[in-house]
Amino acid sequence: MTNEELLRDRVAKLEVQMVHFSDKVDDVYKKVEEMHAILLQAKGARWVIVELAGVAGLASGLVRS
Repeated sequence: MTNEELLRDRVAKLEVQMVHFSDKVDDVYKKVEEMHAILLQAKGARWVIVELAGVAGLASGLVRS
């Protein structure tokens, strides 16, 4: 394979990974929005929701790496 073909393959793989990553980030965003809405409704359960947001942040960090 030439360098151009290798570069094209690497870019194609990167594009697929970026689409997958974008889907995961969108999913995490939706979950955070849902937790925010619940937080606004349930003031007493604030700490539980904050912890869930931390878990969602950790999950998104793991997906990113």
